[in-house]
Formats: sequence, structure tokens, C-alpha cells
Amino acid sequence: RQLTFSLPSWAPTQEAEPTPAHKDVLGDSLGLCCDYIKQRIKRSNVPTARKAAQAALDYSGPPDVGPLVTACARDIETGHPDAYVNVCSRLGVKLNTVAALQDVYAHLAGCLLLGNELTWGKVMALFALTGALAMDCVRQQRETYIGSLMEAFTEYVSTYVCPWIIAQGGWASFARQFEQENPEDDLQAIRVGSLVGAIIICGIIVIIIIIAIL
Repeated sequence: RQLTFSLPSWAPTQEAEPTPAHKDVLGDSLGLCCDYIKQRIKRSNVPTARKAAQAALDYSGPPDVGPLVTACARDIETGHPDAYVNVCSRLGVKLNTVAALQDVYAHLAGCLLLGNELTWGKVMALFALTGALAMDCVRQQRETYIGSLMEAFTEYVSTYVCPWIIAQGGWASFARQFEQENPEDDLQAIRVGSLVGAIIICGIIVIIIIIAIL
């Protein structure tokens, strides 16, 4: 199923044959996001959810980057619970079909990365959003939908995010930021970069609630 995302201003205008670097970054991105979601599901203390989601999340990212990405995404998740917890419930969305889940993801992911430039903060916010929707699948007993969610994540990252990550030097450049003397400063920069995404998602939720009331 072809998804339609909102088009960021910095997005590539032409499709190109994926290069080896593109494939590597895409594989790392998928693995890193799966690592974060597995950790998030584990924190939920729902054993059946972990078992049901295992096949869909059977990927792992680079071990030297994974813990950093998971920590940053969790920091964003806990720092902005109104945006990254119970998203479907706040939107009044029932995940009765895979299409419903993918439509929500396409809309929110597209809005999340709108703007003049991409940042690591926005990338981490995308991970937090994907994790939030994975947890919504668990809460609505739709764990089998997580595989389709990760397909949507992969499609979006491949088209809009991979070229930027490659330009930064790959995921290794993300890890190098935390090898410097003041990693807290880098974490703060990521928090600031993710704030716009949290505001956008909260804004969408508020608008939908107002429409529902009217």
C-alpha cells in the first residue's frame, strides 16, 4: 500500500537508486528504532506484547549507537508525554485496520518533520512517535500491526531521512556527539530540536478534540 506523506521543504524531489550507504543507514535506522521500541515495550511489563511484537521487531542497530539513541528517544518520550504517549487515544482513533494505523502515522510523521531543515532532535522525535504508536497497537491488542508500522517507518526514513543522515556522516556522527566533553549539551540540543515536533503533535490533537466537541 502506497502511503502519502506530507512533503518536507528539504525533501529530495527525485527518486534515486539506493546506494550501499543509503541501504546501510536505512538498515541501521530500522534496527535502532526497533531497539528503542523493544525497550519501551519491555518497560510496559506486558509479556504477551513482547512475544507478539518479537517477529516485527527482530532487528538491531549498531551496538555503539543503540543505547544512546534509546536514551535520547526515551528522554523525548518522557519529556513530552502529551505528544508521545497514548497518541491514538488522544486522537480518538481506533486501530481497527492496518490502513487506519498507517494513515495516522503518515499524517503525524509528515507534520513532525515539516520545516526548513532536519535535525537529530526531529529524527529522535520520529523514533518516539513510532514507539508511541507501537504501544498504541499493544494497548488496543493489535500487536500484529507493528510490522506494518515498521514498514511505514522504513518507507518514510528511506525517502526523507536517510539522505540527511548520510550527509551528517551516518549514525556514527550521532554517537560522536556524546563522546565529547559535554554530552549533556548535546542532549539539550536534541531536546530543543524535538520540541517543535511535540508542539505540532499536541496542536493536531487539540484541533481534533475541538472539532469533535463542536
